[in-house]
Amino acid sequence: MILRLCANDYHHYCYIDDGFQGRNHFVKGLLHSVQPIALENAPVYRQNRRMWTILDTVNFGKVAQIEIGALLVGGIVNDHENVMMRKGAEMGHFELIGSTIVLLFKKGHIDLLPEIKECIKGDKEVRVIQGQHIANRTVF
Repeated sequence: MILRLCANDYHHYCYIDDGFQGRNHFVKGLLHSVQPIALENAPVYRQNRRMWTILDTVNFGKVAQIEIGALLVGGIVNDHENVMMRKGAEMGHFELIGSTIVLLFKKGHIDLLPEIKECIKGDKEVRVIQGQHIANRTVF
């Protein structure tokens, strides 16, 4: 799941579930734009500066969360590591404007809501807001 933040979005991000957050891992990289057009010209998600963390969640099992820096966004700040986490509590923030969060779930652990599935057909972006329910957990 890719969540791309726009310049006018709130640039603090929160935990997706209760559980345990492991260690933060910083990866040096470039700072390409994360606009959809930029994805056609550069492997942004592999080249841009990023930070990744494994979240051991109550409802979804282990989830890899990767924050990806973007042009004009040099800083990725995760406030905690190796701590118990609570759904909705602040995990960290991007410095300046615009960037991306990627969530990697184990196959079959989430089921996107039908309206979200419909919106993303054909590689369309769909706007979601913090706290919006977009998926359900599946039995695993």
